[in-house]
Amino acid sequence: MIKTAKKLTMIQTAIFITCTTIGNGTLVLPRTITTQLHSPDGWIIVLILGIVFIIVSLLMLHVACKTPTKTIFELNQMIFGGIFGRFLNILLVIYFLTLVIYQVRGLAEIIQFFLLSNTPIFVTIGVFLLVAIYHVRGGMYSISKVFSFLFPITFFVYFFLMGSSLKIFESSNLQPILEKNIFSSWTPYIDGFVYFSGFEVIFILIPFMQKIESAKKALIIGLTLPTLFYITSLICVIGAMGVSETITLTWPTISLIQSFEIQGVFFQRFDMFLLTIWIFQFFSTATSVLSTTNIGIKTIIHSSRKNYILLTLFLVPFISCLIPNSIIAFFKFGHVLNYGFLFSFISMAFTYTAQFFLSRKRRVSL
Repeated sequence: MIKTAKKLTMIQTAIFITCTTIGNGTLVLPRTITTQLHSPDGWIIVLILGIVFIIVSLLMLHVACKTPTKTIFELNQMIFGGIFGRFLNILLVIYFLTLVIYQVRGLAEIIQFFLLSNTPIFVTIGVFLLVAIYHVRGGMYSISKVFSFLFPITFFVYFFLMGSSLKIFESSNLQPILEKNIFSSWTPYIDGFVYFSGFEVIFILIPFMQKIESAKKALIIGLTLPTLFYITSLICVIGAMGVSETITLTWPTISLIQSFEIQGVFFQRFDMFLLTIWIFQFFSTATSVLSTTNIGIKTIIHSSRKNYILLTLFLVPFISCLIPNSIIAFFKFGHVLNYGFLFSFISMAFTYTAQFFLSRKRRVSL
């Protein structure tokens, strides 16, 4: 039983969801969405995705709160039985591990390209994973305390830099609005899935919350903030650089910060501030998803052998992170992960739908 003093408040839960979600999306999303859409309307797609995920997740959360002591992993085995439920959990654990791999490799690519070009990539990956696993040992409450410290810094620095970029902003780059039919293809929407991946952690956090009735509010805030980050990034990058240039940039948000200066300020390279806070966010996402994976593995094997599980959480991402041999392979991996997120979201919706009908059946029988 988790002590009440060690459970999460609504604000801590909301920050937990936000820190798990934003990851490398803010740095890459402008290029990904704009490449598929070839118009400045990517922010509308992000807004639609954010609203849809909030609405559908609230419906799922309404059912999830009926069993506040169960995580999605426990519900799968309780509803679908030991064999199929455990198989479904294994697939979810694989998905969460691939999400860790994606975030850690993205961090390693950025650090090698902008900061430590001569440092072997396996050193960066290894150190980063070891620090993340150290925090996983402390549990969800300890992780949430770290996130609560890091996120306000990220929020302030990010929006300060985005606001400063308005000096090179041109509203004409965002026009005309809705020149193309944004509903003519599903590809831009599917490519945006990976940048919302991670918010499913709310279905793990329910047993760790102080007040279950505040879970819906935490979810709304936790998904609204990443949507705000993404829309701001898209508008500022495209507004400053235009569609044609944004498509050519590997890390468009970083390139945006590198393209302007603030007179009268001692610091000249403001991209270093963005890189610093986003290392925090890569760490936050990876740590959160690793802790989720840790809970999933414990549920599957019913084991309390923490050291063996943590060794698995280190070795599998570490070895897998070394497989993509180029930045192009990394982005292709992210495209595949879109379908992993789709599976995760649909499987969770399936579980809570089954729980809803089972609970109604029990009430009718009584």
